[in-house]
Amino acid sequence: PDGRAGTPVIHRAAFWVSEGENWYDRADPDDVSGDSCEEARNCPAPHAGFITKGDNNRGYDQSLGISSPVKSAWIVGVAHVRVPLLGHVRLWLAGNTASGASAPATNATAPAVGVSGAAPAA
Repeated sequence: PDGRAGTPVIHRAAFWVSEGENWYDRADPDDVSGDSCEEARNCPAPHAGFITKGDNNRGYDQSLGISSPVKSAWIVGVAHVRVPLLGHVRLWLAGNTASGASAPATNATAPAVGVSGAAPAA
């Protein structure tokens, strides 16, 4: 999540935040931890970047403490095509699916970004 070299991971970009921004009120309440910016990790934003969410994550990566906002410099590519369920099959084979999950979460309106060196979705 800090621009390290490694296998890129695709996470969906939800929205952009500025340094010091209280982004809690713009966030989907189902995807953020805590009841206020003060209770959510990485809020206010420690630096400008994208708030992201991996398909197998229960909330925003930043709210869960997986990554700080993703800086533009960390992005190594943008996915423009998606093969439905292909990522879910990979997670299933690796034993990383959430119990009871039948398909990955998707948001067709948000572009996915490849972040170099990011940790796999929990």
